[in-house]
Amino acid sequence: MDAARQQLEQAFSDYAPEIATAGRTLLERLHKRVPGAAMLVYDNYNALAIGFAAEDRASSVVLSIALYPRWITCSSCAASSSMIRIICSRGRAAGYDMSPGSSPIASMTSASKA
Repeated sequence: MDAARQQLEQAFSDYAPEIATAGRTLLERLHKRVPGAAMLVYDNYNALAIGFAAEDRASSVVLSIALYPRWITCSSCAASSSMIRIICSRGRAAGYDMSPGSSPIASMTSASKA
């Protein structure tokens, strides 16, 4: 495991297990949807934001997830909202709130075990 991946894993470990698991699942899905994209990570005091971009610049980010202590959000700068809904929740979410008790988290973690 390279140093950047180790730092990302350390950042995930700061979150509750269900948030970290859902974040890893979303990250894996995004990697599959946008292969070859640059992954930009910003870790600050209130969120871990991971963006996928055409270049190593924040202005080229097209998809992103942000982990907060109690939820995860997905956002899109260039892709359609229906694409985000499919990536984040397989079309079963109302909006993009990925709260731990909601069905999207349960469906993502169970899908990752299958």
